[in-house]
Amino acid sequence: TKAWRVLHLDVGHLSQTMYLAAADLGLGAFITAAINDREIDSMLELEPMREGCIAVVGFGIPAATRTTPEIELDDSVPTPVSLR
Repeated sequence: TKAWRVLHLDVGHLSQTMYLAAADLGLGAFITAAINDREIDSMLELEPMREGCIAVVGFGIPAATRTTPEIELDDSVPTPVSLR
């Protein structure tokens, strides 16, 4: 169980390093665990019970316009004092 815990800590550290490297290059980055791990494991020919995909991390040139308004703050939502 310790190895499982350390593995997940390493995934977090590596994904954060990806974010930092992408930011340094002026790129956008993402990480997601909302994946079809069986399909990815099969495509990568990973050995079941020994290897497996935990998450997918990617990066690229950011879009010219943001298309996710649910993360935008506007005047209809009170802005917390700490964000002002």
